[in-house]
Amino acid sequence: ATRPRAPRHKRALSAAEEAAAKKPRKGELMSIDKAQMREKSFWAASTTPSAAPAELKKVDTIAKCPMSGKKLKVKDLIPVKFEVADQKMLDGGGGRGVFCCAVSKDPITHQQAVLIKPTGVVVLESVLEGCVYKDMRCPVTGQKLKGKEDILKIQQGGTGFAAHNETTAKSFSLLRSVAGDARTQSGHLPKAGYVGLH
Repeated sequence: ATRPRAPRHKRALSAAEEAAAKKPRKGELMSIDKAQMREKSFWAASTTPSAAPAELKKVDTIAKCPMSGKKLKVKDLIPVKFEVADQKMLDGGGGRGVFCCAVSKDPITHQQAVLIKPTGVVVLESVLEGCVYKDMRCPVTGQKLKGKEDILKIQQGGTGFAAHNETTAKSFSLLRSVAGDARTQSGHLPKAGYVGLH
């Protein structure tokens, strides 16, 4: 004797009822397996994963040039003679405009500065055309230069701020996203009274 099978919709209902029975009802407490929760917690010291021991690599103690990657030698280094504009500020730890151009005496803040290699004198790039390139001599010491290879640009220090110089914005515009325009078209916002949004 075989028992008749329940219709499909009744079987589906009983599966849904079982799933609903597993969920806690409003105000009912859920039973939690604390050991299982501890396994997933990265705060617990006993369950914190640790790295496999690895062999230490020998540390390279040789100073290398950041540009070429070659070993730095003392004879490759160039002495730089910065002219101090404000000695009090330098003694207090430095600040913006501590050093100045050796020729124009303008403080070097964020202008491009160059180094005259044979003498170590630092001047602003704006001074080069009038004082250095004309007779290819150092404007401070008068020493003859071989050519443009004796002039090095000094790399400016980077900052985390956008407003690190005197640049100001001259025009502004409204930014719109495609998603925002699509929302107004799809009816999430009323179309009437919103000029320019649709």
